[in-house]
Amino acid sequence: MRTSPASIALACLLTAGLSAQTSWISPKSGAANGNTNNNIPYSWWPTRYQQIFNHDSFTPTTGVMPLRGCNYRMASPFANGRYGDQTIEIDMYLSMAPTGTNAVTYSRTFSGNVDSTTTKRVIRRKRFKVPKLSNQNFDIKFPFDAGQIFIFVTGQKRALVQEVHMWGHTANTNGIFTYPMDAHRQTTPEVTRVYSYQSSSTRGSYAQNGAFNGCANNQNLMPDHHASYSITVGSSTGFVYGRSKMANAPGLLIIGATPLNITIPGTQCNLMQDLLMTFVKPSSNTIGGYTEFPIPIPNVAAFGGLTFLTQIWWVQSGNFPANLFASRGIRVTVGSAVSPDIRATATGATTGYGLIAQFN
Repeated sequence: MRTSPASIALACLLTAGLSAQTSWISPKSGAANGNTNNNIPYSWWPTRYQQIFNHDSFTPTTGVMPLRGCNYRMASPFANGRYGDQTIEIDMYLSMAPTGTNAVTYSRTFSGNVDSTTTKRVIRRKRFKVPKLSNQNFDIKFPFDAGQIFIFVTGQKRALVQEVHMWGHTANTNGIFTYPMDAHRQTTPEVTRVYSYQSSSTRGSYAQNGAFNGCANNQNLMPDHHASYSITVGSSTGFVYGRSKMANAPGLLIIGATPLNITIPGTQCNLMQDLLMTFVKPSSNTIGGYTEFPIPIPNVAAFGGLTFLTQIWWVQSGNFPANLFASRGIRVTVGSAVSPDIRATATGATTGYGLIAQFN
């Protein structure tokens, strides 16, 4: 008997009152406690990861599952309160697998494991802080975005595919950190993982350009200028920033490629590079005068390792040029991390192995 979209929707409505209190665990053979651990993908290098759940791998068994979130637990030897407290950045998608694709017959081509007409992006690139846990409860929680409910119908006898894009984290210069979640390995596969990651990816870095340390504002306070480490290939979250040490001073970011060291007439300030691009933003209305400029980097692997120069100038009043002051110049190097969503083929796969997941 074929399940219609209308009957699925009706079943969802009928179970809505219970679903907030309902959860399903897979693989069912590892539900009580796992037999191994797994750092991939959540504490690894930037990774594209799929976990394929057979339709009958869940406990309790049910016909319709309105999925609103995914939780995990720590592996037993590591549930001692010592691991965690890092912030990770992920996307998450759920899909139905094509008929005939399951934890044994999966493809190493990521797109081959999903029916794209069913795919839903349940978490849109969001940051989560993974907790330190001293228990094996399902307390590593990834709630889906508001309104994003995925309806999984076991009666269709098609596998559920979870795909995670792990963009990076706050530990170890975007390498790996120890955070082993509970996993299960089995001879009769209920779940399987496929993945691809870039090892030894680096975060962005910066260093001072030249000997000029900046010139003070009219309160004799020296401004500063730095860059975030998230200026990496494919990142939209990287930025450079400065502190003018005075409120509301308009800031001018200069981006260049050629080092200079030219004193501006009427000031004690030096221009430290050529002017390829400029951007204007006000300093914050605080005594620190914080100014932040976003630096998104395209998802092109060849950009990793490239450098550019920046300096910030501020205006103390409308009179030019005597009321200008400036930061030091810095040289920014783009980190080599590559966005996980461009990886088309898995470099690793483990049949009958995967994280123990609780969908709720």
